[in-house]
Amino acid sequence: MKNTFLILIFFSFLVFSCNEKTKQEVIKKDRLEQKHEPSDEFFMQRADADGSFSIKAYTAGLKAAQQNASSRTVTGFDEEWITQGPGNIGARINTVVANPDDENIIYAGFSEGGVFKTIDGGENWFPIFDDQVLLSIGDIVLDPNDPETVYVGTGDVNISGYPFIGDGLYRSTDGGETWTNLGLEEQRIISKIIIDPNNTDRIFAACMGLPFERNNQRGLYRSVDHGNNWEQVLFLSDSTGVIDLVMSPEDPQVLFAAGWDRIRNNTESIVHGQGAKIYKSIDGGDNWTLLEGGLPNDVDHSRIGLTISGTNPDVVFAEYTNTSYQIGAIYKTVDGGVSWDSITTEQNLNGLSGNVLGGFGWYFGQIRVNPNNDEDIFILGVDLWRTLDGGQSWNQAGPPWWEYAVHADKHDLVFLPSGDILLATDGGLYRSDLTTDLWEDIENIPATQFYRVAYNPHAPEFYYGGAQDNGSTGGNADAINDWPRIYGGDGFQMAFDPVNPDRFFVETQRGNINVTTNGGNFYESGDEGIASGDRRNWDMPYILSPHNPDVLYTGTYRVYQGFGEIPFWDPISDDLTDGTDIPHRYHNITTIDESSLIEGLLYVGTGDGNLWRSEDGGDNWISISAGLPDQYVTDVVPSSEYEDVVFVTYSGYRDNDFLPRIFRSDDKGENWIDISNNLPDLAINELIVLPESEDSILFVATDGGVYASVDEAETWERLGNNMPTITVYDLVVNEFKNELVAGTFARSIMTYPIDSLFETVDSNIVSQQEVFDLKNTLKINPSLANDYVKIELGNTEPGRDFEVVIINSGGQLVYRQKDSGDFRAFNIDVSDWPAGTYFVKTKMRHGVMQGKFVKI
Repeated sequence: MKNTFLILIFFSFLVFSCNEKTKQEVIKKDRLEQKHEPSDEFFMQRADADGSFSIKAYTAGLKAAQQNASSRTVTGFDEEWITQGPGNIGARINTVVANPDDENIIYAGFSEGGVFKTIDGGENWFPIFDDQVLLSIGDIVLDPNDPETVYVGTGDVNISGYPFIGDGLYRSTDGGETWTNLGLEEQRIISKIIIDPNNTDRIFAACMGLPFERNNQRGLYRSVDHGNNWEQVLFLSDSTGVIDLVMSPEDPQVLFAAGWDRIRNNTESIVHGQGAKIYKSIDGGDNWTLLEGGLPNDVDHSRIGLTISGTNPDVVFAEYTNTSYQIGAIYKTVDGGVSWDSITTEQNLNGLSGNVLGGFGWYFGQIRVNPNNDEDIFILGVDLWRTLDGGQSWNQAGPPWWEYAVHADKHDLVFLPSGDILLATDGGLYRSDLTTDLWEDIENIPATQFYRVAYNPHAPEFYYGGAQDNGSTGGNADAINDWPRIYGGDGFQMAFDPVNPDRFFVETQRGNINVTTNGGNFYESGDEGIASGDRRNWDMPYILSPHNPDVLYTGTYRVYQGFGEIPFWDPISDDLTDGTDIPHRYHNITTIDESSLIEGLLYVGTGDGNLWRSEDGGDNWISISAGLPDQYVTDVVPSSEYEDVVFVTYSGYRDNDFLPRIFRSDDKGENWIDISNNLPDLAINELIVLPESEDSILFVATDGGVYASVDEAETWERLGNNMPTITVYDLVVNEFKNELVAGTFARSIMTYPIDSLFETVDSNIVSQQEVFDLKNTLKINPSLANDYVKIELGNTEPGRDFEVVIINSGGQLVYRQKDSGDFRAFNIDVSDWPAGTYFVKTKMRHGVMQGKFVKI
């Protein structure tokens, strides 16, 4: 193979960069919806048929998953998941804080992924919050008098669509070793925490409340007894929370608070309003005054960001986001809020980009001032902007986002005692000195959020997937911090041609499919023929037929079939959804699959609860929804063992009505039986039926990790002893390594050894003796080969299929053979192979044999 896949994906990085530069204007378009949609899809899947979402059922399911992880008893389920990566691609960090006594000690809080800590300035990081149920982090602060005391506010402060919620405020007195919940669970999103430096028993917590509904749990809360009890000291409205809070560095009785109107549910989105105002208290929160004196209180605004001078407590800056979600104005007060002057307005930006917030300023809203220089101010947006003259002129303070030297979308900036600064972004954490001329990525935390994972038979040592905000990528743990960006956008399904190693597909949001036939050097449109106006899922499904890789299937609101190396698509069904006028995201195809046993036997599921079957390649469709929930269909899986068996999974919560969400049919969907059994009430995102297990071994990806059954779904157990309570969207089996591959939405790609489950499986499926016999039947001669190598494989079970692969020392696949029979002995011509060590692996059922030889 002249062009190996591993080398070519690195070349594709160059293509990716060029693609990204040309797409800048496209990406900027309609940023409000772009940032809403990923989270909208997450919660739409979990909504009931009427669109409601039960927080109670959701959190109860996650707690059940956590309890199950600590109480499993089945052998083989308690092995460790291996994190394959990537570490270098990154994920969204909402908040960062450093120990003022030792700035090598840093804490980073992820939008979904918990809290990570380093004690060596970023060389090494480790999670410290994984024992909690909800791992979305809004703010982290340290006790001003004891930096070993850490406070963590949970919930996604940036509220991008349906956010990841939290369950209150936590405190650790030992640097994150142990945690205590201090309450505020019903407040759901804690946007800012401030500790009174003169009295650390006095704690303030700004809260946005539960954004799905109007409620009175929003506002500012205060504790005067070290977090044991809380009182609401500022309430603005049932749709307005407190998004930012600053305290005078000289007088902790003086506070400034900013309001933000925010509601987000299936029928309503409020991102701006009259609640966007600034308030001041001079008595520690007992009383509050609405600040005016030049502030734009008579018009609607979106999010407001606050920062206060470190040298003069009367100097405060406020960044207002307008209703177009761009910079409205930046205001400054020098008299403690009595009067305000604009230093930058949308009419006079003074060099500040009019698109600094990218059209989604509600996602940022952060302004920072140098604690030693009031003229040095930073605006955090898509890029980082800075003024050194108090706003008279602005310049970019780092490389443009599309170069990826510093990731796009900035969420926090802190100043270190040394004068350096830390910058938190959608793709990780960066450090620079105050010149901001040179930025260093100081974390390689594997927290990337994956929607989909994929198996490449031509490079089985590597793992692939599509990630939110971070495109498509591939690699493994051996190079965990060197995964390339194979393609841009929001990454979704990758698919590999099992015959042609240079042909594979990538996908971005809304079913934008691209294909390469030269290993990633050049991509062409792979969705020609699919009508652009069709209702499409954010994660539009598509598959390569298991019978012919030049035949593909996908679904919008109808099913399409594609033909050819560069496919052209034609519709093969009418509308398979309910076809109503309710917004498009509810009525599209969400899953599609074809039987590997019968060509043309297709199954399709939709987001509005419909399930269909076609037995003639799409000419005719039969509804098989009877008796099934009217909920979002997440997966449909035909058996690879039995022609009439098919499985379907659902997502959706009903409080106090725990609907089963996994079903099996033994007659192609005419009748269904519930096989959920003892699974907790969690959304099922993906189902894997292990090939050649006679449908006995099943895996499901859930919102609380991965569950498995080895007894035909009679019982389920949570898989692995080290995966936190995180969402897993996708699973695939790496047949070469006999591993289950999980695409997590908080901890990158993880793998689990399937071999560990063998001893729990009934002996009529696969026995330990069979595995032992197989391991003793592989013979490779000669061990030092020149012209040929002879592979001999005996088989104790006549007719058993087998597969042999040979991998070179660089990890590339150089030989593959599949066959069946009673005995195998064959010669392989290696005369033209380069000298070196080659590894032979043979797989039969779940037994994997391996050996090696040296080409001389």
